[in-house]
Amino acid sequence: MVKAGTDGKNAKITPFITGFMNPADQSFWGRPAYLLQMPDGSMLVSDEQLGAIYRVTYKKQQVAAK
Repeated sequence: MVKAGTDGKNAKITPFITGFMNPADQSFWGRPAYLLQMPDGSMLVSDEQLGAIYRVTYKKQQVAAK
């Protein structure tokens, strides 16, 4: 995800899906390829390397009252 200021500057990048690479030796255990958004808001992500399909869902977090 990329968020920028109202002027389009100072963009901040936040990874959306991680964990497909081992940073110790730069090896990969998966390769996300295609995305499909479902009617319920979830997303299907296909993995070319493993032949898998992952379903990504969203759960709103409750903010604790102060």
